[in-house]
Amino acid sequence: MSDTIDRAGRLSSDHWTTNAGVVARGVPSLEEWASEHFRAEYLFDDGDLIVHLFPEASGSGESFQEWMGRALEQTAPDYFRMVRPQLEAEYIKALDSYWLCAKGAGNSADPAARARRFLERLEARLSGGGA
Repeated sequence: MSDTIDRAGRLSSDHWTTNAGVVARGVPSLEEWASEHFRAEYLFDDGDLIVHLFPEASGSGESFQEWMGRALEQTAPDYFRMVRPQLEAEYIKALDSYWLCAKGAGNSADPAARARRFLERLEARLSGGGA
C-alpha cells in the first residue's frame, strides 16, 4: 500500500479496501468521528485499521504530539492487544496529526464498531476517565 497525504490532509492511496470489498477507483471510504479533544478519519485496508487523528483542543499547554502520543501509548496496545510491528503510530509534523495502523483489526465481526470503541476509549483517557 503506497499512502500519501492529499491537500485536505486525508490519507489516500491507489487501492483501498473496506470490510465490504474494494472501493471504486481508489477513493478511500473514510468514516469520520469527532470528540472534544480530537477528530478522526478511519478506514479498513486489507483487514488493517488505518486511523488519522487531528487535534480539536489543546492539551493544557502541551503540543498535540505530546498529549496524543502519550494517550496512544497508554490506550492502543491494551485495546488492540498488540505491539509493533502489528501496531504502528507515527506523528505527521506537517499536518500536526497522528497516523495509526492496527494490522488485522478490521478482521472482526463488526470492525467499524471496534474502531469507534477505540476512539471512544482514547477520548475517555484524554478526558481524564482513564480507559
